[in-house]
Amino acid sequence: MDTYCAKLVDFEKYLVVNRLVSKDRAKYYVNWADKFLHGINYKTTAINLESFSCFINSMQKNPKYADWQIKQAEGFKIKIFSHKGTETQR
Repeated sequence: MDTYCAKLVDFEKYLVVNRLVSKDRAKYYVNWADKFLHGINYKTTAINLESFSCFINSMQKNPKYADWQIKQAEGFKIKIFSHKGTETQR
């Protein structure tokens, strides 16, 4: 397993262990993490509020995303930034 996949698995575990989402919903947040990271070319140094706002704005302009998906992705913001904070403390 490459480092990127391992980090997504770690993120999913983090969400469940810290009870940020239920185990059955964690996969959806991992999906948003994957899409977000793809949009910033997997550069973890680019994880910031500005890049996240651009991610949400691009979703809002894309008709393939329903309003509920955009809201779910917005809810993912707090989860990814809280996880990023725990990673910098390691």
